[in-house]
This record gives sequence, structure tokens and C-alpha cells, in this order.
Amino acid sequence: MSTMEFPGYYLKRDPFEWERNLYVEYDRDVELEKFFYQKVVNYFWDIVVERWEKGNLTPFWIWHDDVSLEHRIGVYGGLLRTMHISQHPRVFTVDVPVTFPKGNFLRDVYRLFLSRIDEEKLKNIFYTFLKKSLEKDKVYVSSKNKEKLLRGIEEEGLGYFEKVTLGEGKDEEIIGELIQLTNAHFKEIKAGPALERVGEVFLRLGSKSVIRSLIPVNPTEDLAGFINFLKSYYDLVVISIDNMEFLELRNPPNKADIIGGLSQLEALSEGIAMLIFVSQRVVKEELEKKMAFKYEQFEYKLNLSFYQKDELSEEEVKKLLVEFLSSDKNWLEKKDNSLEAWPFDESAVKHIHKGTGGNPIKVLEIASKLLHEGKAKGYPLIDGKLVEEVLSKESR
Repeated sequence: MSTMEFPGYYLKRDPFEWERNLYVEYDRDVELEKFFYQKVVNYFWDIVVERWEKGNLTPFWIWHDDVSLEHRIGVYGGLLRTMHISQHPRVFTVDVPVTFPKGNFLRDVYRLFLSRIDEEKLKNIFYTFLKKSLEKDKVYVSSKNKEKLLRGIEEEGLGYFEKVTLGEGKDEEIIGELIQLTNAHFKEIKAGPALERVGEVFLRLGSKSVIRSLIPVNPTEDLAGFINFLKSYYDLVVISIDNMEFLELRNPPNKADIIGGLSQLEALSEGIAMLIFVSQRVVKEELEKKMAFKYEQFEYKLNLSFYQKDELSEEEVKKLLVEFLSSDKNWLEKKDNSLEAWPFDESAVKHIHKGTGGNPIKVLEIASKLLHEGKAKGYPLIDGKLVEEVLSKESR
């Protein structure tokens, strides 16, 4: 996702750009609905990041209308994908369909967490945890070995741990000290009994064996502990509880167990993970009274049908620009003049309408180019002259 700053315009990103990475390769055709999905994904992603930056991990609720999307990724899928590819913050996300757990709710959620971790990912998390533990350690690893390890990591990267524990540079003295260090720091972060049992397995057999050995003993402690472990590598852990509408539409026989499990999950996640409840609006009235009233709630309407035309009027072009500009949470707060489509002035709107023939996709595409061109040239506003320049380049 684009996160470039526009200092002159006080926009966090280019709101007219949709992220091709959110779609599989065969589905990258330019379509109006994808621009709209991206607009809403941006809005919710901003909420996630803003709360994380403020240290606010309290649960919240999203109402959506992603119904009958077929192969479309939609807003919720786009948000999950955005979290997955984000590097700042680095996010570990798990999607928990509310009716998925069939036995012990927390044990099943723990298994979902494990299903999102492969051997390579687990190795990176563990070696990052081990490096941070080593840097703080003054007890378990000798000063000679600590210096050797930190120098090796600096020169060769985290893979140096693998070299001295499993590879050609295997050193039994270092392995023994690292086992003690791992066990001590697992206890320090309250990693839970399942992880505490496999510290030696990590170092002697590798992450593949660990994945097979991670069996929850105490689901509450083990899930909270696994989240604590993940946070040695990730900036944020997000648990999305999807399909909440099924509790009303399907009324599953284990509904009471599910609600009890959700309550336990919320309690153990407090302060360590962000919980997001996701539901279709079709049961909003019922679920709001029973559950959602306890949380901050957000919803969106795509307003897509209004713009699904071959040709928009000049006024509709302006509304389309405002629709996308206002998806940036900073826009209305930072907007410091009376131009309705700021930073596009009235002459820009006229020329965009004329130059695109009112085609909504072309309007959004040229608006993106204008923002970048205006920023590069230091324009305080995007005016008709700049639109003419950019359109003439396009026509060559």
C-alpha cells in the first residue's frame, strides 16, 4: 500500500491508487470497484495503525457489506492482505471464523495461530527472540561466547545461530548456554507451558521439529504466551473474528460455548493483541443490542453504484474526487481552505472532466498522476494548467 507523504497537501497517501498486490495476478484488470475497495481498506488500515501508534489495543467492531463477492477480495480480505504485507508496522494476523472452533475454543484458535506459521517464519521469530535475549543477558552465556555470537550475527545475520547450533560450526558449549538462556527468557515473557517445553528442541533439532511438538497444555496460558513470543518479532498481533453474523443467522448449537470462548479470548488478548470483530450489517440491530454495543464501531458504504456510469458530469467528477480524498483520515482535519475538492481547484475539476470525458476510472487515474506531479513540482494547489500539462504528456 502506498504510504508516501504529501507535505504540501497534508495527505497521508495517494488516495486514488489501488494496490495491485491485493489481487491475484489474473485479476489485475482496472475496475472501478477495486478503487472503491482500496479506499475503504485505507480507511480501516489507518484506524488499525493509529490505534497501534497510540498503544490502544482495545477491541473494535467492523460492519461491512462484502456479500456475494465471488473472486473479489473485498474490503475485509483487502484489510487482511494489507496487514500481511505491511512492514511498518509489521503485523501478524489471524482470521478466526466465529463458527470454526468445534471443541475447546482457545485450543482451536491456538491451532489456527500455528497454521499461519511455517518453518522459515518460526525460525526468524525464534532467532530474533534469541538475539534480543542475548543482548540483554548477563547470566547464562559467557562473555566470550556472547561476543562471538553477536559478532557472527552482525557479519552473517541471524542464520549464524543455525550455523553454531545445527550446522558446520556446531558448538556444544554455546548450545548448552543458549538452551539455558532460552528457557529463562521464555519464562520471563510468560511464553506458556507449550513453548517452555520446546526450548531445547529449537536449538538441537530446529523449527520443523518445534512445529510438530507445539501442543497446547493450558490453552489460555499457551495462547497468551504464543502472542508474547510473536511480539518479539512483530510490532502488532491482530486477531480478526469473522462471520459474527452467523451467531444470529445460523444460531449454532454451540453458540453459548462460542460466546464464552470469545469472552476468554478477549480477556487474554487485553494489552497484547488487537481484537477486531467483523460482521455483515444484515443483523446489525440484533448484534448491536447483544454484543457490539460494548465496542467502538465502524462501518462503511461503498457508494459505488452512484459512479458506475460511462460518463460523469462535472459535478459528479468533483464528488468522486471528494469521495476518495475524504477516505484519508487526515484530510478534513488538515484541509485549510474552502475549496470543496482541495487540493484540486475549480479549474482543475473542469479540465479533468473535459480531458477524461467523465470516465470515472480515467478520473481517478489522472487524479493520482496529478498529485504526484504537483508534489514533485511544489504546486500549492493543483490547477487547470497542471492538468493540461499532464494530459498532454498522456496523449503523446
